[in-house]
Amino acid sequence: MNPLLLEIREISLCVRHGVRLRTACPNCERSLPHLAWRSRPGYCPFCAWRLFGEQAEKQGVIDPETPEFVWQEWATEALSTIVVQLPSIQDCPGRERIQSAVQSCGGAAC
Repeated sequence: MNPLLLEIREISLCVRHGVRLRTACPNCERSLPHLAWRSRPGYCPFCAWRLFGEQAEKQGVIDPETPEFVWQEWATEALSTIVVQLPSIQDCPGRERIQSAVQSCGGAAC
C-alpha cells in the first residue's frame, strides 16, 4: 500500500491483509509517526511492539464480503490510481473547479 494513502482519512483498513489500520500503538498508546529514526515497518518505533501477526488477528480480520470492506477496496484502488498519476499532472485545477466537481458528484461544499 502506498504510504500516501494512509494520509487519506477515508482509508481505514488494509485490504491486502483485511485488518484496520492503526494510528496508535496498542501497547504504549503513542501515536504512530509515518517515519521515525528507528522505524521498522510493522513495529512501533517507540516500544518495538509487533503491529501485525497474532496481535493484529486479535483485533479481528474484516470479512471481505462486508460492505465496509468492499467500499474500502474500491476507495483504495481509486485513490491509488489518482496518487500514481499526480507526478504527471501539468496544470492543477483551481479550488473553485475542484469544489464544483465535488458538488456535482453529490458532495458537501467545502
